[in-house]
Amino acid sequence: MSLRIKQEAVSAGKDWWKWSVWLDGPAEELKKVDHVVYTLHPTFPSPVREIKDQSSQFRLESAGWGEFEIHIEIVPKEGRSTTLKHWLKLGSPATGAAAQRGMTPRQPVVFLSYGVADTTVARTIKSVLKERGVEVIAASDATAGVPFDRTINDMLARSDAVVFVISGRPSLWVARELETAMKLQVPHILPVVLGGSVELPRQLQSYQSVHLEEADGLEEQIRKAAGKWLGEIGRTRG
Repeated sequence: MSLRIKQEAVSAGKDWWKWSVWLDGPAEELKKVDHVVYTLHPTFPSPVREIKDQSSQFRLESAGWGEFEIHIEIVPKEGRSTTLKHWLKLGSPATGAAAQRGMTPRQPVVFLSYGVADTTVARTIKSVLKERGVEVIAASDATAGVPFDRTINDMLARSDAVVFVISGRPSLWVARELETAMKLQVPHILPVVLGGSVELPRQLQSYQSVHLEEADGLEEQIRKAAGKWLGEIGRTRG
């Protein structure tokens, strides 16, 4: 098989890249392909994407912060599938035009979603993340007089990740923030569970969660979790 993976990446500013990957090769071989399954980094909301459009050479279009390995399964109309790997190359804004202007990449932005009952834990998470150079935003930062839905939509649209603090049934506000985050496909969804018998909302059950025990070592637990979160964000921000 002489089919290979081609890609294109265009900087959209603020460390954000619009990119696409597709199959390249002889037309007669492309005609034999039924569909292509792309498996992205697991932090993507829908990491498995199936493309059936032969006219676009089975092009997948998406966007993100950084580089990672894509697994590609080429499924023919007849015969066995072929699996390829492709490292998505974006380039670093810090070494390009931005660096020439003396600019540095912006700090990651994390939206913190929590209910009133979890305010103390949320404050600790915010403090730990801010110590590590993260901009932490939440519904409490909303501007007075601006519609809540619009404010939350704008905040989530510029967020690299959302930390959901869950200790019971989500409040109405948290549920709306969760719905908006899923709709906007925020790159990282990070559930934090307080207590051992808490059931996560259906939308969060497919994500790897962090379980915290409210004890004297709570801050240290959060620090360990924060290190893991920032590692994940860094790998996909480039």
